[in-house]
Amino acid sequence: MDNNFKTLAGVDCAGKIEKKGKFSYLSWAFAVEEVGKRFPNWLYEVKRFDGVPYLKTELGYFVEVSVTIDGVERSEIMPVLDNRNQPIATPTTFEINTSTKRCLVKALAFHGLGLFIYAGEDLPSEDLREVYSEAERNVYHSLVNESDDFGLYEFWFGLPEEKQNALYNSFPDGQKVAMKKASDSLLKHAVNSVNELVEATDSAVKELHDDQIAECISDVSDHKRIKAMFFNRLLPESQEYIKLMLKAA
Repeated sequence: MDNNFKTLAGVDCAGKIEKKGKFSYLSWAFAVEEVGKRFPNWLYEVKRFDGVPYLKTELGYFVEVSVTIDGVERSEIMPVLDNRNQPIATPTTFEINTSTKRCLVKALAFHGLGLFIYAGEDLPSEDLREVYSEAERNVYHSLVNESDDFGLYEFWFGLPEEKQNALYNSFPDGQKVAMKKASDSLLKHAVNSVNELVEATDSAVKELHDDQIAECISDVSDHKRIKAMFFNRLLPESQEYIKLMLKAA
């Protein structure tokens, strides 16, 4: 361990740790002050990508900051995150600036300052791990992989929003964007399929084609939410006809 690292690792940061949501951060102003006291000639650089201080990718937005102390450069690249450490899909300039300051502090941690704060951050927090069960994750992945639109709709809208957001990010790295798109596409397809069944049923009622009506009802009968959406979107006269038809069966 070089002397500069020892110097910064020995700085007492305990009273300068800030909380954002459930996560701890070192105050960037404190970090800059402490480094400046000990190394007046230190430098930092916010990396530019095509002239802007952030990188836009399929996986989200990233910022990168490097810090040089006595000729030794250390850099950190990190996604633009909210206070729950979740990626921000369309960050504002303020959110990019905030992430840049957080990235600066993490780059300083590579030089020793406040490094202890980040110990274990690569492990999922207990809160995030408990948002959904392994069984729920497996069901979700299976429904998406099998392109089961009605099954996914039934499962998805039986979950609270917090669990939906967590499951969105449960796919392995490299698959998240594609699988999120596939999931959203299946949910939209489920709604479109119901609309098509509603249109076919309304038409069948007008023409008194009971066999076709029964077939449409059968297509939605295994899914409570899909079935409710189907009946709620039927014309009033179709709803009444089907009630009488089912009562007589």
